Amino acid sequence: MLYSRKASDGSDRREALADHVRLVADLCEQNCRKFGVPSLGRLVGIVHDAGKSSEQWQRYLLNDEQSEMIPHAPTGAKLLWQTAQEFSDVSYERYAAEIAELLVWGHHSGLSDVIEPDGAASYEARLQEMPDSGQAEAIEQFQCQVIPENDIRKLLESSAEELQIIHTRFTEHCNADVYPENAKQDALLPEEKQKIKQRRAEKREFFKGLLARMVFSCLCDSDRYASACWENCLEAATYTTDPKLWGELAAKLEKRIDNFPDSPINTARRQISDECLESVKKMREPSGIYRLNVVTGGGKTLAVMRSALYLAQKFDKDHIFYVAPFTTIIDQTAQILRETFGRGDILLEHHSNLISHGKDENENEKQQREKEDQLDTFAERWDIPLILTSQVQFLEALFSGRGQCVRRMHQLCNSVLIFDEVQSVPVKCISMFNLAVNFLAGFCGCTVILCSATQPALEEIARPLRLSEPADLVRDVRKRFPVFDRVRIIDKTQEEPYTAETLSEFVLQLPREVKSVLIVLNTKKAVKEVHAQLKAKGRAGVALFHLSTNMCGAHRLAKITEMNSLLAQHKAVICVSTNLIEAGVDISFDAVIRSKTGLDSLTQASGRCNRNKFVERGYVYLIRYEETGLAMLPDLRRAQDAMTSVLSDMSFASVQDYFSEKTLRAYYRYYYHEQRGSMDYPVPHDAGRTLFDYLAANRKARGEYESRHERAHHGILHQAFRTAGREFRVIDENTTGILVPYGKGVELQRQVLSASDYLDKKTLFRDLQRYSVSVYPDGLRKLEKDHKLRFFENLGIYCLLDEESYDDEYGIVFEGGVDPAKYIC
Repeated sequence: MLYSRKASDGSDRREALADHVRLVADLCEQNCRKFGVPSLGRLVGIVHDAGKSSEQWQRYLLNDEQSEMIPHAPTGAKLLWQTAQEFSDVSYERYAAEIAELLVWGHHSGLSDVIEPDGAASYEARLQEMPDSGQAEAIEQFQCQVIPENDIRKLLESSAEELQIIHTRFTEHCNADVYPENAKQDALLPEEKQKIKQRRAEKREFFKGLLARMVFSCLCDSDRYASACWENCLEAATYTTDPKLWGELAAKLEKRIDNFPDSPINTARRQISDECLESVKKMREPSGIYRLNVVTGGGKTLAVMRSALYLAQKFDKDHIFYVAPFTTIIDQTAQILRETFGRGDILLEHHSNLISHGKDENENEKQQREKEDQLDTFAERWDIPLILTSQVQFLEALFSGRGQCVRRMHQLCNSVLIFDEVQSVPVKCISMFNLAVNFLAGFCGCTVILCSATQPALEEIARPLRLSEPADLVRDVRKRFPVFDRVRIIDKTQEEPYTAETLSEFVLQLPREVKSVLIVLNTKKAVKEVHAQLKAKGRAGVALFHLSTNMCGAHRLAKITEMNSLLAQHKAVICVSTNLIEAGVDISFDAVIRSKTGLDSLTQASGRCNRNKFVERGYVYLIRYEETGLAMLPDLRRAQDAMTSVLSDMSFASVQDYFSEKTLRAYYRYYYHEQRGSMDYPVPHDAGRTLFDYLAANRKARGEYESRHERAHHGILHQAFRTAGREFRVIDENTTGILVPYGKGVELQRQVLSASDYLDKKTLFRDLQRYSVSVYPDGLRKLEKDHKLRFFENLGIYCLLDEESYDDEYGIVFEGGVDPAKYIC
């Protein structure tokens, strides 16, 4: 009998290869069914471990002393390549095989570049080499003992039929796109027509790449999940949500909304929520892209969750995803939902990747692979009904090359996707974000709701978002509900920049009726400076708070809860924070001071002032603060420039002028026009190339290929998947999640380190998300150098051991050795 693996507990328990590949094929087929390619899913699932059929691999599996790694993935790819040779070069069977070969080859090592940026095609060359004797033997044994060649051929043929259908849909979708140029004139110039034609072709290629990556996600997750279930004697099954659950949660949310106290502003919030729900009740299609444009403090979080629960029940969705840019939004929203639903088992907060493979130069390749496989079984899978996650995690699932990110991507299918504060998508990611959302809504059964008080015009850029019609779930909120006119903007940007000294003096000299003040600055360094000055000056009876992402989620939430309690008692409170507090956090101050930023951030910060309109007007001061290192924050600098242009162009008679649709559109025109060449994610070290092109037509690389090989590339896929995955960063550097000794996190760390049960560990990892802090590489190196950090290899987690390095006011304390200028929140 051929074996796939043996138990890691030292016993002689072994899993039959046929059992493993059939289970992976079953899981992969069911997941791929959600986006129309079940046969392709079954094909890659059934052949992915064909290489384990060789006598050499079987000896490797059973011989603990053998340290040399025996690659098995290429064999399955070569089996598919051989099977496809009987079909025409331009057939869909060849195309199905091309995708399947790529995925099977990379199911452990990651997707290869089909064409590398310099025009090389080393993967193609390796694939087309004749199988060596070991691979040939493995193919023969696999077809004899697991699945016959004719069954593989039939799967290839049915996969081809699926791809022909979905590619026809790709073409129809792309040809129906309306671009900004179409609205400018009746007769487009020839060069404009050619540009639109090229964009449509590029979008189609990008969709092909997303489809391949989606199937790859299904394969990787099915393989890792099936292995974990066998190892831990659990039954494996594809994830689904009981439709009754959505109705139960909706009823609990209705009860919470009904219990809100009566007030003019709560009446307006309830009316907005009702209108949003009525709009989704009219939807006839289970997918589409919509906007919820509600003023700050308008109750959009509960309104959109109420509508999402209705949609999930109506269209039998598997998940609701709530994606937000700042972890504080996730912290507070998760707390509200846990209290509302009365259960935590259906809700996940996913802030960061806690699992790290670490590095040990003494490990051989076999040990490294075994460790990676073991740790990947604990990685977050998003297999839970309600997922609250960050913008970073969402974008990494779509585009990162890291395995634990890739394997989550398919869970997005057949879901309601809520993007809160959608204006925060980094400019460099906008093209890829827009087209990925179009793909999820158009081909993966997703209903998408974009939430913001400052909706960006994503439908008006070069690679536009395709909104449904009608797009807006609620209209004209600001005009119809004057109760939300609550603040006065005081522009002090023409004055000298403030320092920590002068700003602290200004705050302490505000009128006595201003009991609570929120100060929002652009960097952690500036926040800490001003907080230290205010602390040194002091004022009796004033509670002083600091907030930044150096604090774990549970810590930030505790501070916000404490502040809200004091504010409700009309106590004197001063909070100094990065921008993490200005969006989506339910808190209200008498006055807000905002360091110069973009109009969207100013609007959001204003939403933390006089939020429930206890007085007629609150005050928001727009200032300049003397900050260093902004050159490392290009998006912020450009937002400031766009704000300067808007302020100089228009004379503002009232707060409505600042927050009007006209002003916002003007701001985004400046902001996006300034960066129109940056939306395709320029490659930092390779001028003229973009990650979008790597993941779409890969035009420049194809030109290099043609020069190098003296012929055009004949494949249907051309993408540089590995290069793009390696280069992709939502933020400039990848961060690592480390567990910190705060509150309940200390006991949870102890439990996860001593737990032996697989399911217990998975549950504890989810609970620990709230007690982790994402740290940049220089911070990680500094903590390791100072011996304040320990890496637990068996779990792949970093823990901060030194309690003195975690401060109750500031969170993690870095004593030099890090660059504070790049830390924006």
